[in-house]
Parts: sequence; structure tokens; C-alpha cells
Amino acid sequence: MRKTLILPWTTEWEKLYHKEEKVLKEVFTDELIDIFHIGSTSIPPVSYAKPIIDILIVVKNIAAVDLYNNKMRAMGYEPRGEFGIPGRRYFPKGKGNRTHHVHIFQAGHEAIQTHLDFKEFLIAHPLEAEKYGDLKRKLAKQFPHDTHQYQDGKEQFVNELVEKAKAWRSNNSIQTTTTHVDWGGHKLKLTWKPGLLPENDLITSVHGFCFEDEKLMMVDLNDRGWDFPGGHIEVGETTEDCFRREAMEEGYVEGECQLLGAIEIDHNENPLWNEQSPYPKIGYQVFYRMNISRKYHFDAEFESSRRIFIRPEEASKYHKGWHAVFEEILQVAGRAY
Repeated sequence: MRKTLILPWTTEWEKLYHKEEKVLKEVFTDELIDIFHIGSTSIPPVSYAKPIIDILIVVKNIAAVDLYNNKMRAMGYEPRGEFGIPGRRYFPKGKGNRTHHVHIFQAGHEAIQTHLDFKEFLIAHPLEAEKYGDLKRKLAKQFPHDTHQYQDGKEQFVNELVEKAKAWRSNNSIQTTTTHVDWGGHKLKLTWKPGLLPENDLITSVHGFCFEDEKLMMVDLNDRGWDFPGGHIEVGETTEDCFRREAMEEGYVEGECQLLGAIEIDHNENPLWNEQSPYPKIGYQVFYRMNISRKYHFDAEFESSRRIFIRPEEASKYHKGWHAVFEEILQVAGRAY
């Protein structure tokens, strides 16, 4: 019977994943479509986890995976076949001292999205992740020598999280756009998440599009040229409070606001990101639309020097860093009223 060991979350698990990812890509090079770090070791806000790296691999043909069993054995993995989940190939590593689990599915299998939704939901909802981590610690103390009872003890809670993750994805899957940008050497993956309002700790800034009579307001910011209002949340502010303040300080406008969603900013491929970075590895920029009801005299007392109102389709001509995600958000903003 394997013991139940729960440890505080550490960035070492990410390093172990990337090390194994490189090797597994070489093994399944002809079949592999994608590979992901999943499970609690991939979710920092869970805080506690078993030190076992769970890896999800998506392949072209699940039957062909069996041809790689000998290569996996040579790496220390044990081929277990479906192991209770139809359409899966499961490879644990470490026997009594388990270190890795590899789960392989053919593209299109519903379990792929379930695993990814579970991870994204807990990253976007750190309080739920914290509850999950607390349950892990409690069960590990209760069943320190019986990993099966430990698993049974958290099954209902995990199933509830899976359902929450599915509902969350359904509510936020109207349309998503992803692009890659280079911000001063920081290579980032940006993904639009309609309707999402993340936990405050994950929000890096708040922005929005302000409209008057179907014209879009742009402000000329002193440090980066034409842009739309936005900035960092100050102490005691909600995200809407922040956007209203920024719209007033930079554009001298007020109005009714509507949440549009958030851009997920993924630093996983950013070579300049480290643990001392001021931003989380997965962070969010929240976006609003404002329907301007009052426009004040433009005094240029803060960060902006000019204000203009343009046709929305002209935004890309003014904004130097315009990309596909901004274009998608602007289209969503146009449909908001």
C-alpha cells in the first residue's frame, strides 16, 4: 500500500514537468499533437499536492500508443492500458515511490477538455483551489498509509469541482481568440475569456472601451501613444471602480459600465519571467465597456495629453500594439449595447 504524502506547492514541480515533457516529446514525436502539465502540481493556488507530476498527452491515434510501450518501460514507466478509463493509455512511473503519471488520449476525447477545464477553473478561482488543498491535507493526515482511502475521500469534492469547471467553461466559451505578443522581450500568450472576472489577486490591470454616439474614445498617453483607458487597481477598489477612475483621469468621461471579460496573460513561454516578477505566471487584464453619459473638459492633468473620438474600425491605425485579441474585444464591446 502506497503512503499518502502531501507537500507544499513548489516551482520545482514545473521544472520536473518541463524536463519530462522534453523527453516524452522525443518518444511520441510521430503521434504527438499536444502535451500539458495537469493536476495539482500544475496549479499554484492549490498550495498542497502529492509530489507526482501528472502529464496529459494528446495523440493522433490512441491504438498506436501501444507501439511505444517498450520505450516507456525503458524510461521507467509501466504501461497500464486504459486502466479504467475507455480510450486512455495510462503510464505511472516510480512504482512504490510514484513520481509521474502520464495520461494519453486521442484528439477529440472528452477527458482532454475535462482535465484542462479543471486546471483553468482552479487557477482562475484560487479560493476553490485553496479548499481543495485543505481537503488534501486533511485526508492525508486521516489516511497516511492508505492512498486508496485518500482518493475515495476526495472523490465527491473533485466531482463537484469538475461540474463547476464545466459550467464555468460553458459560460465563458462564447468565443475565444488567442495570440502571441512580444512586449519588450517578454513573450506572452494572450487569450480572450468572455465574461470572466477572475479573483483580484490574479488581475494585473483593468481597461476598457468608451463609446459616445457609436464613436470610440482614444487617449494619447504620455508613455505609449494612443490607447484606451486603463491601469492598476488601487487599494479598496473593485475592478469597475478602477476602470471608472481611469476613464475619468485619462479621458475625463463618466458613464454606465458593463463587464466584457478578461485577457488571460500566460507567461509560461516567457524567458524573462521568474518568481520575483511583479506579475503572476498566469494573470488577467479585465475589460469593460463604458457608454459615456457625461464628457468633461479635457484638462490633461494626469497621464494623457489628448483625447479623440473615432470610428471603432480605425482603432488599429492609432494603437501601436493592436492585435487579434483587442480586435475581438472591440467587437464584443460593439455588441454589448
